[in-house]
Formats: sequence, C-alpha cells, structure tokens
Amino acid sequence: MKRRELEKALLVLETTPLLLKPIEELSIAQAARGRGEGVASRDRIWALAILERDLWNRSIRLLLSEDSPRLAEVCEPEIFLRAARMSGDHREAFRAFGVFRAENVRLLRQVSGREWDRRGIFETGRSLFLRDVPASMVKTDERHQSRLLQAVPDAENRREARSAALAGFCA
Repeated sequence: MKRRELEKALLVLETTPLLLKPIEELSIAQAARGRGEGVASRDRIWALAILERDLWNRSIRLLLSEDSPRLAEVCEPEIFLRAARMSGDHREAFRAFGVFRAENVRLLRQVSGREWDRRGIFETGRSLFLRDVPASMVKTDERHQSRLLQAVPDAENRREARSAALAGFCA
C-alpha cells in the first residue's frame, strides 16, 4: 500500500467514529429497532466494537509479533449473535468501538517499511497481509455505516457527502 493510500485509509478510519456520532443520540428504544438485515442499531454498533477488538486488534498484534500467525475467522452471523448478548446499550458500544478504533489506528501508524509485508493465515487458508488491513477495515466500516445511519434522521445527506469525498478511494 502506498503511503498516500495508507494515509487516506487511516483518515477514514479515524473519522468513522465521528461520522457515527449521531448514533449516540438515539434513544434506547430507537437503537433497539431492527434496521438493515433486521439487525438493531445497538447490535450493529456492538458488532463493530467486537470486530475492532477481536478481529482487527488481535490480527494487527499477531501480525506484528509473530511470523505467519494463524488468524481467527470471524463471521457476521456469529458476531451479531455475540453483539445481541452484550449487556451495555448502544452508547457503551459506541465508546468501546471508539477506544479500540483509536488503538488500532495508533498501531497501524507505527508500522513502517517491510512490516507491511507481514502475512497471517486464516483457518480457511486465506492470507491476510498487514498492508491490506486498513482497506479491509474501511470496507467493513462502509458496509455497516450505511445501515447504521439509516436510523438517524437526515443521515442520508451526511452519508452522501462522505461518499462523494472518498469516491476515488472506497470500494
């Protein structure tokens, strides 16, 4: 990944919590309603927090500390089931997501040179290079963000503005 592409991805990753900030303003009842794919906003935010901790943070740390580590597969249905069992409300989920996101961006900003070529292997045999992690995180954010912002009044305008600004980067 070129430095310019990396900086764009890291900027997107840093700003995602700010873009999703309106989710915090939802009432508990609003956050509990099913949205895209029947998943409540509360559970989708918890899913992002779990992914940030259990997939991205662990993968980044393993990739930086071990040679060819075995990485755990994470599937969305399982993540949503785990999210539904979390005890906190959507505001607590949002804070957890923000803490782990900041930590992951900090870790990625410290990576340099050949460290980006470090590779891990998922249980299915699929590889993940550290250089691909930021773009993969952005894709995950985009998929969840559009569904989350549907729950917020006037969110469509914010989502369109961001999409246009990053149209050359996000897939």
